[in-house]
Parts: sequence; C-alpha cells; structure tokens
Amino acid sequence: MKLTDDDPDTLDAYLQCVYHNTAANVDAVDDIRSLSLVRVYVLADKLGDVETANMTIDAIIWNSDMLTLIPCPCTVAYAFANSPESSPLRRMLVDYYVHEASLAAVSDGLSRMSHGFLCTLVLESRTVKERSSIDGLVGEVFCRNISNMPRCHYHQHDELYPHCK
Repeated sequence: MKLTDDDPDTLDAYLQCVYHNTAANVDAVDDIRSLSLVRVYVLADKLGDVETANMTIDAIIWNSDMLTLIPCPCTVAYAFANSPESSPLRRMLVDYYVHEASLAAVSDGLSRMSHGFLCTLVLESRTVKERSSIDGLVGEVFCRNISNMPRCHYHQHDELYPHCK
C-alpha cells in the first residue's frame, strides 16, 4: 500500500498511537490538535486499523471537552474530503455542529465548510428538530453534549472489535 498521499507527520503520529496504544501523544494544541487527530483517524481508517480509529475518536472527544471547543471548520473540511460518507467521524462532526456549536461558530465557518457537510448538517438538524418536537424536547435535544453519548457511539465495530462494554 502506498502512503504517498499522507503527510509524514501524520504517519509518525499514527505510529506513535499504535506503539503507545494511546492518541494522547499526538503533538499539537487547540484546533490544530483536532486536525492532527482527524488526520490520524483518516489514516487508521484507510489502513483498516479499527482500534486506532476508535482510540482517535475518543481523543477528539476528550480534546474538545477539555478545551471546550468543537473541531474547527478546517478539521471538518479535511474529514469530509478524506473519509467515506458512512464514516462515524463524519457523524460525530455533524453532531458537534448540530448539538454544541454556537450560531457564531457555524456562521463564522460557513465559507470553509464543504457542501457535503452543510447538506448533512441541515438534514440532521431538521431530523432532530422533527423527532424532538413530537416529544416536546427541542431545547433539550439540541443542547446535548457529545461527551455524554455512550462511549462507543462513534466507534467502528466488527468481529474483532465488538461494541464497547
């Protein structure tokens, strides 16, 4: 497999994650760290490394929680340009913008967000609103925190990596 499309720093960060069995050692800060983690996720997914992909998802959520920042528009753009439509990473990023992003965060990042992300964001927002309005929970549902989701909600699972306990 050729990895010529992947940045050497991303490959190094990926190898560090595999070797140390943690994504906490990805070297960067703030929004840049989320981009570094997303790049590692994309590489792990491309290599079929479910364990590192899931570990990276957990690190993105932890990073966002600790910094009280959602992944920035450049991170979202990279993820949407480099991951399949069915990716749990994409679902998580959409959920961040549906449930945690302020109006300012969304409007400031509009010009940097891909058409695919914006379409998915609108559809998911409408779906959440329609489902929650039936139960009268619109305000509550739109304010849920991603880190409060079940641990493996955004993980990949297969025969070797069943659902988390």
